[in-house]
Amino acid sequence: MGRAMVDLYCASFRHVPKRITLDIDDTFDAVHGEQQLRLFNAHYDEYGFQPIVVFDGEGRFVAAVLRPAKRPKGVEIRAFLRRLLRAIRANWPKTTILLRADSHYCCPEVLDWCRANGIDFIFGVAPTTTLRRHVETLEASTQARFGAAPDGEKLRRFKEFHDGAASWSRVERIVARVEAGPGGTDSRFVVTSLKSGNARTLYQDIYCRRGQAENHIKSWKTHLAADRTSCCTATANQFRLFLHAGAYWLMWSLRSMMPKRSSWRVAPIQHLAPALDQDRCPRHRDEDADQAASALRRALSGHPAAPPQPPAAIGHLTAGATCPQETPPPQPAKPIAQSRAVLGRQRKGMPADNLNGSYCRKPVSLPKRGA
Repeated sequence: MGRAMVDLYCASFRHVPKRITLDIDDTFDAVHGEQQLRLFNAHYDEYGFQPIVVFDGEGRFVAAVLRPAKRPKGVEIRAFLRRLLRAIRANWPKTTILLRADSHYCCPEVLDWCRANGIDFIFGVAPTTTLRRHVETLEASTQARFGAAPDGEKLRRFKEFHDGAASWSRVERIVARVEAGPGGTDSRFVVTSLKSGNARTLYQDIYCRRGQAENHIKSWKTHLAADRTSCCTATANQFRLFLHAGAYWLMWSLRSMMPKRSSWRVAPIQHLAPALDQDRCPRHRDEDADQAASALRRALSGHPAAPPQPPAAIGHLTAGATCPQETPPPQPAKPIAQSRAVLGRQRKGMPADNLNGSYCRKPVSLPKRGA
């Protein structure tokens, strides 16, 4: 199914593209059961998964892999990229591919593999003392310019140089961004194999656009419920990721079919899909299906989406598996037992219209002494 998902991505283009950009990121998915592959993450202080998700630069869904909640190592990332790029190359053997990710994916295994296979990359780099020595002078001058500026707005400056970590096999092109503000200076670094473009263009116009992939992941999880991985087996939860990826493709395809001047062309997914409430309380399947159909009809007709209906009162068993509370049916009356009680009370001389048991016999006059 993962290969079919990649084939679906390639088939969504009318023509073979000359160049594509793939944004790779991982996201935390908390679980509250005994699911396979779950792992405790000290940063989030919860058990969960941390799947790797891939989107392209235009928001198309490419792949998702379920994995334990820990930072991926270079060997694991390289194996995943090898399988993914092999499936894409089977459809587009001559397309240039640019990989874009944060510092978690800047590993020597990944850099060497990209160089060996002709894959361009631009990754974030964690700041080190070696890298900071290259921008010490720039940080001081930028802070001085910020202090002399009358408007007090943040000031950004850029610099590029060649350097590498001790674990890297060679030096790489590194771009530094230095920002001065009221809180001092802040420096960020990226490493890239791109030879063209200046430092400002590489950082602001190319690398910073990977933040849009985080918005896609947020929409996929929040508005399409991709974090509901409550099955016991890892295979079933991986299948759930594919199902939610299919839901994302439906929303993306619906948005791409809108007229170019329509506001629905760039509408967020929460305006197309039925929104979930803040507590993430699941509803009945028929209610979700009705609201999804209603949202689809409104989108095709050009009318704004209707506000979501409040969810029905339900009770949680766990965060991943819930069931609605059902009120017990009223107990039927027992006319036979009631009639027997009435007859028994009539025989004892008690009134028959009161069955609560708060009765006493009729007072009996006793004869007086000496009478």
